[in-house]
Order: sequence, then C-alpha cells, then structure tokens
Amino acid sequence: TYAYDDTATYPKTYTATLTVQDSRGRTSTATRTITVSAPAAPALSASLSGVNTSGNAPLDVAFTVAGDITPATGPKIVSWELDYGDGNTLSGSVNTYSFSLTLPPRTYPDPGVYSATVTVKDADDNEATSDPVTITVTSPPPEITAFSVDDGLDTVNFDDPDPTLTITSGDTVWFDFQADPAPGRTIVKWSLHCPGSDVVSESQDGLSADPLVRANLERTYTHTEVDPQTYLATLTVWDDEDHTDTATITIVVEP
Repeated sequence: TYAYDDTATYPKTYTATLTVQDSRGRTSTATRTITVSAPAAPALSASLSGVNTSGNAPLDVAFTVAGDITPATGPKIVSWELDYGDGNTLSGSVNTYSFSLTLPPRTYPDPGVYSATVTVKDADDNEATSDPVTITVTSPPPEITAFSVDDGLDTVNFDDPDPTLTITSGDTVWFDFQADPAPGRTIVKWSLHCPGSDVVSESQDGLSADPLVRANLERTYTHTEVDPQTYLATLTVWDDEDHTDTATITIVVEP
C-alpha cells in the first residue's frame, strides 16, 4: 500500500512501474496510471421535518431540525435558525459536525399556508438551508352553541344526556338555536328539518351572521298512528367556507 501525498496540486497523475527480472537477467515491465483528485470538500447540509402539519386552527406543529457536515472535518456547525414562515424565528447554538433536535410544538393560531425552513451555519460562516416544510392551517367549522325545543312545560337542550321531548299529537313546540362561526368567518346558511311536523323543512341562506340567533320557530306535530311516533329534529349550519355543524333533538309524539 502506498499513500500519495495529499498536499500535491490537484488533479495529479502518477505512473506506477513494476519491473521484474529473472536469474538470467531478463526483465518485464508493467505500468499503471494513478490519478489523484483533490479531497472531497466537506458538505454542509440542513434538514427540517414536521409532525401534524395540517389541520384546523389553532394548529400545534412539532419540528425536528438537523444539520450535518460530511466528511466530519474542518469547521464545525455552530448555529441553526428555524424560520416558522409566520414572521417568527427560533435559533440555537451547537458545536458539532452533526446534530438533530426535536423542538417544543409551535402553535399557528390563524388559518393560512406557511413555509418553514431551517438554516445552519458553520464556523467559517458557510450556510445551508433545508427544503421547506409546508404547514396548512384551516378554519375550524362553525359551532352550534345552543339548540332547544320547548312545549310550554318542558325544555330540552341538544346537549342534554338524552335530548328527547315527549308530546301529544296536536301539540305545538318552539325551537331556539344559536351558532357561532370560527374567528374571521361568518355563518351563511341554516336548515332546520322537522319530520312529522307541519313545517317539515325550513332553511335560510345568503346570510352573514356572527353569531346566528333564531328563536320561537313554531312547529305543530300530529299523527294518526295508534303507537307513539319518534322523529328527529336536525339543525345544520354552514359558514362561508362551506364548513358545517349539526345538532339533533328527538321528538316523541304520543297519540
């Protein structure tokens, strides 16, 4: 084994010659050409990964930042900076040829599409930036905060353990409800479906409500069956991004 001088001017070409001689003085020669290239320059790289990178606001995203110098020679990595893509950054110091750090979750409170990157720097001020990680934050759906029915004696709310109102055929009831949109959104439509009543379905669109409030929607339930009949009153609301929320109340109508 022969080590070629690593201080030569690169690239450098050498000719290796092997000569053998026998007892009668006869010789034979073979040659090989050796080309020595410059040593590979250390490659500085950065990487970024994220967990839970899409969902409704507020969205918590966990990031892992990493940096590497290959081969591990020369100046070390001394710092990193994570750009969250929302105008905020986080930075830190290291002193190593390779590192990986999992950071506390970052909260994105507002809907939008964000592009996060990490940049690492070595002691000679060389920099490397990772491929971007895209974070997609969407608006949460609207929320029905109140939905009740009242027959003049009892009131049943949709979030009761068993939201069921029992009435007698021919009774009139009144529905009330409220729905709140996500921040920055409005409610544009609602629909109340009441099978078994005199107004089976009612809806209203073209709204821009925040919040949406309706009260005293009157319904009269009648039926001609011998046995009690069970109906499901269903309220649905839509926001301006076509997100929905639904709530139900059971109406039992006795003969």
